[in-house]
Amino acid sequence: MAKLVAVRLQRDIDELLASRKPLAIAGKRSRTVSAFYHLRPLEAGSTPMMFLIHAVKRGIPNSPDRNRQKRRMREAIRQLQVYETVNQQLMASSHQVLVLLRTAQVPSKSSSWDTILLDMELIGNKLQEMTKHA
Repeated sequence: MAKLVAVRLQRDIDELLASRKPLAIAGKRSRTVSAFYHLRPLEAGSTPMMFLIHAVKRGIPNSPDRNRQKRRMREAIRQLQVYETVNQQLMASSHQVLVLLRTAQVPSKSSSWDTILLDMELIGNKLQEMTKHA
């Protein structure tokens, strides 16, 4: 089971937002979740993979729905084996990846648990391909 570490420091958030690269855009490659990443050298004592999970308030005005979507994304990361593989690849290459996951889809049949799980698996596979070349 993958360990989920959140991006908490403002400098990390600023760096991620300033130099992010698209991984998957909702509606194009994935159905509900967009993902952006920033790759940098691994600092001593840091974890190789950190996540910033965001549910857009304009797209999901009801806070329980936003929290449900964020919980689903966190649980998908924990369940999928591909994130454990990415973590190991990053440790071997001494790189750290900051990942921004964001959704603007209200929980419904079109953005159910299964849909989010598929999107997170697609994003994990993209991360795995990207870290092979890092």
